[in-house]
Amino acid sequence: SQKMDIMLMALETLDEIRELGLTPNSTTYTALLEACDSLAPIGQERQRLLENIFMKASEAGYVDQSVLEAFKNAASTYLYAKLVVAQSRQVENMKVVPENWTRNVLGFSANSKGGR
Repeated sequence: SQKMDIMLMALETLDEIRELGLTPNSTTYTALLEACDSLAPIGQERQRLLENIFMKASEAGYVDQSVLEAFKNAASTYLYAKLVVAQSRQVENMKVVPENWTRNVLGFSANSKGGR
């Protein structure tokens, strides 16, 4: 479909950004997740794309609130539970994602220690 072609072009752009030596950030990953939500038809391929984008964001340390919300809106309940809920830890009445997922997000971790 034309929508899926557009989605695949967006993912290719992510690779091109990296090849140019630029670093995608939280805004980039949020936009990709939202594009996938709008363009990819519901099904296994969509879930695979969402998982791929989210894993790249978490590996790069760019998971912020907007990435989490975009992923939750787009992903199946199962995929969100598998990738976010199962990896989070309980702190008081909140779930907290692993610190390395947010390591490059400015101001995300209020209680981080040490300098950069």
